[in-house]
Amino acid sequence: MAVVGRGAARDTYPAIPFFAEFDAGWRSTTVAVDWPVHYTRAIENQLDVAHIAFIHRTTIGRGGRSFVDGPYVEADDASIRVWVTNSRHTGRERRGMAELAAAAVGRDPSLTFLFPGLWRLNIGSRLKNVVAFVPIDAVTTRYYLRVYHRVTNPLLRWPFEALMRLSSRSILNQDRAIVVTQTPMDSTRAMGDRLIEADRAIAQYRRMHARLLRRAPRLEVLPSLLSPAPALVAPAPAAEVVPA
Repeated sequence: MAVVGRGAARDTYPAIPFFAEFDAGWRSTTVAVDWPVHYTRAIENQLDVAHIAFIHRTTIGRGGRSFVDGPYVEADDASIRVWVTNSRHTGRERRGMAELAAAAVGRDPSLTFLFPGLWRLNIGSRLKNVVAFVPIDAVTTRYYLRVYHRVTNPLLRWPFEALMRLSSRSILNQDRAIVVTQTPMDSTRAMGDRLIEADRAIAQYRRMHARLLRRAPRLEVLPSLLSPAPALVAPAPAAEVVPA
């Protein structure tokens, strides 16, 4: 993926965020989709772990895993990492953060978000999904849906990639009716939202996004956009763990 910026040339530039794991051994295929949605809503939808069993019940949500245990969330100044442990309802109590943290040790996160707009779904050791969220204007976001894989046989790779492009578009489209009708479009204005425990990653995104807006030079933002969004977490330093 390429990053394009505007303005005068510099002697040095900040590092471009990306996922270091994608070395030369990976193949990829990409599809681009434009939606009439603000980038904040597009990103938060991909951090929402509670909707999967309902909105995607015919695809990635098959199995009825509607019991949201956690999720366990970690964050630093540049990223959010989410360990998803959804399961079917069996009547058991939810695990506490200490138990979820212990279970996450040695495991790659299920979801990783890199600011300002890169998301990765860890499907397995040989298959990952990446989405780049690119604001076109205040009411349009382009999704670059990329599947990384290790299928090298050209006779298998072409049909596999065609299937992955179709699947990525189909799964995303299941979210469309909800995401494009959320109000207000920009979640930084959503002072009335009531986040639940399963929304820990969304709460963390809103808090970090607000910090970035405050730091951004020459950015004219309405005061209401900088008001703290409803959150389940309290301010904490880098390398934090989002509590219950």
